[in-house]
Amino acid sequence: MSRVALGIDVFTAALDRLTDLYRNGDRVIVSFSGGKDSGACVELAVLAAREAGLTDPVEVVMRDDEIMLPGTFDYAERLLARPDIRLHWYVCRQPVINVFNREVPYFWAFDPDLPPDDWVRIFPDAAEHIGDKHIAWMVNPERFPPAPGKRLVSVIGLRVEESHMRRMGLYSSGGYLTKWYKKRKQGR
Repeated sequence: MSRVALGIDVFTAALDRLTDLYRNGDRVIVSFSGGKDSGACVELAVLAAREAGLTDPVEVVMRDDEIMLPGTFDYAERLLARPDIRLHWYVCRQPVINVFNREVPYFWAFDPDLPPDDWVRIFPDAAEHIGDKHIAWMVNPERFPPAPGKRLVSVIGLRVEESHMRRMGLYSSGGYLTKWYKKRKQGR
């Protein structure tokens, strides 16, 4: 797939695409990591939902990895408190790669075999415990059923400028909606 000049900036293109999804009645879920890309996607979704005339909060998912960069959880808690956002804060108790210790190559987020006092931090009361440990399965039709005849759309922030592989992945999808999404839409 080659690049196509749209004649508009990236912000406007993203806002238009999200607004169209909301106007179509699709169920839009924004994946949030606490970083600048996903934070921008959350704010774009809020603007798009307003533009589409929706009054329901924008749905956002976040998997709590227990340890993040300073300020990340403060940012997530601010989102949790916003009335225009419904943040699904997930605790999955998943393994996380520990690159600093070859003898213990993983640690388990919020390890249930440890007393909570031994965790790095305590998750908020609003957190939801889910059994899925794979981050790609946080947004699925069983957890977020779309309205009949509508689609479930997972929004992620992706900067392709910093990774040739990300750019090729986006190009191979044939557009801003992935092949997986298109196959699910067609019932395959």
